[in-house]
Amino acid sequence: MKLVCRWHFEGSALAGTFHSEPMQFDLELAIDSDEDPEAIATAIRVAHASCYTEQALTRPVVINYTHRVNGTPFEMPSR
Repeated sequence: MKLVCRWHFEGSALAGTFHSEPMQFDLELAIDSDEDPEAIATAIRVAHASCYTEQALTRPVVINYTHRVNGTPFEMPSR
């Protein structure tokens, strides 16, 4: 398998303005097999459908954040 990710980033981490976002993922899956093409296609479909990383990248996902500093809950100040 080969995965290439294209990212966009800008700003400065030191200035607190850094921002990054993925722009594109290119995934190449190479299989050597004598299996029936339909069986191979089924295995590939199941692999895509069961990959939690792929599902998180292609569908809206709720992310619940909890921050702790020195073991104590930390509330992020508003900007």
